[in-house]
Amino acid sequence: MITTLSLRKRKLALVMALALLLLLEAAPESDWLARLLFCAHLLAVLLWQPVINLRQPPRLRATLLLLAVILVAAGLIDPWLKLVWIALLSGLIAGLASAFAPRPERLFYLSALGNLIVMLFTLVVPELLAPAARVSALGATAHVWIEILLGLTLVVMLGFAWRAVPEEAERAAPGARAYDLLYAAWVVVLLLLVVFFGLALLTLSQRSYLASMGATLMVVAALLLAFNWIWSRFGGHGQDGGGTLSILVSRYLLSFGLPYESWLDRLAQLSRDETDPAKFFGEAMHALGRLAIVAGARWNGPGFAGEFGEVGGRHMVVIDTATQAASTARIEVAIYTRELLSPAFVWHFKLLIQIAAEFYGAKAREARLRSQQYLRAVHETGARLTHDVKNLLQSLNGILGAAAEVKDDAQVRQLVQRQLPVITQRLAQTLDKLQQPSTDSQRLLRLSAWWNVLRRLYEREPVTFEEATLETDLPIAQSLFDSVADNFLQNALQKRAAGPAIDIRVELACRNGRIEFSVTDTGAPMDAEAAGRLFDWPLPSRSGLGIGLYQAARQADALGYRLRLAENREGCVRFELLNSD
Repeated sequence: MITTLSLRKRKLALVMALALLLLLEAAPESDWLARLLFCAHLLAVLLWQPVINLRQPPRLRATLLLLAVILVAAGLIDPWLKLVWIALLSGLIAGLASAFAPRPERLFYLSALGNLIVMLFTLVVPELLAPAARVSALGATAHVWIEILLGLTLVVMLGFAWRAVPEEAERAAPGARAYDLLYAAWVVVLLLLVVFFGLALLTLSQRSYLASMGATLMVVAALLLAFNWIWSRFGGHGQDGGGTLSILVSRYLLSFGLPYESWLDRLAQLSRDETDPAKFFGEAMHALGRLAIVAGARWNGPGFAGEFGEVGGRHMVVIDTATQAASTARIEVAIYTRELLSPAFVWHFKLLIQIAAEFYGAKAREARLRSQQYLRAVHETGARLTHDVKNLLQSLNGILGAAAEVKDDAQVRQLVQRQLPVITQRLAQTLDKLQQPSTDSQRLLRLSAWWNVLRRLYEREPVTFEEATLETDLPIAQSLFDSVADNFLQNALQKRAAGPAIDIRVELACRNGRIEFSVTDTGAPMDAEAAGRLFDWPLPSRSGLGIGLYQAARQADALGYRLRLAENREGCVRFELLNSD
């Protein structure tokens, strides 16, 4: 009987319903005709109604029930029933005439609302009066002109209803449109209030119908203006968040009188102070105990569980929510309340638990990220130290190779006495980095002392050390300079092993507080693509991990230095370490 109609057809059904109601008031007094018109009117209202969205035809039982209600209402039709029904219908229409509706739709429903209100006060309410008062309430001529005016209003509404409807609005489900239920209830109460007070004033003061209704409307209008002044005076407006009255009303409408905002404030504080996901969720659940309606709660999650308060009560709400931390991570919360919760309260608690679960998921992701960062730091530290050990091993191999070439035992002993303490010291420093990484960047050494140690370490290698230009003997981070020098020189020595004609030159200068350390070789230049990624990404290497210069660049950046490939051309490949200005 009732199916989903288009938006245009629904509006036409409403116009038909109002037209049938007007015919009901204008038709001659006849019981069977009034009941027939009222039945047709109710059927038209059911076709229009904005509350129930029927995607499929109703079942036989529902259809029979609707027909029974319509027949009973038609059988009981009288002025009082029409009064209550028109007030309810006005409320339904007012809910669609809110400020959120598009302008053409809002004008259509405002016209329908005005039509019903005029019909209520001019045609329906006078029927409640005694016959003598009914005749004097409105003259016969005024009665006819009012009916004509209402008929013209219906013609205008028919034009509004027939206008083209946008495709988006046509496709939208009726339930998806904005509907102001509070405004609808307010209109129903206001109409009934004006009618009943007007009739009471008419009976008690013996005034005319128009005078009684006019006085009632003026009093109600004065009360509304006074309330509006109080709201504007104490409710506040603008961007400052409002005054006390608006805050109280908003708090009640948002939380039905429960202080949910205090729990949200506590949740925000916990999100700042607590880093452990399980402890955070447990504290958030304990904070629910501050709500007077909550007697206790029990919760279970991935690897944690807890409870508080009275967890054996009759009134229990179980909320099972999935977090975004993992597709299988679910948290089940059972909330025990002192009273049976209404659906609105259950929805509020589900929303609160979902918020807490989302915070928990964020905390879990932060914990995993910290773990990954820690493992990455361990990996990078191990890779850097492995590279340092490899350089030291290459230095030891160089000493052994030099000792094998020297026939004089005294010279071998002298070579070992000079080189071995330096290598031993470097190896001890590497072990210190592994045991206490935090002190890696705090070991300082004078620039001249470090330069002498470096020259002594590579004195048996085919490396040319230029005379250092040190205007100021600044203290430097020994670990950084050792790592950078070993990377520069070992890479150059490996290149020389493939082409013995390559010369390697090492330079150091400190002028006006600016340190420049460089290693230059006369070999082939680096590939342009590899040179562009040299200090930003680990590069694959045949003889090592390919991570030495990448780690050195990160360490230099952390200590206020920078590495760069100053020149990259045939016969001149120059790497530099500079301190920031």
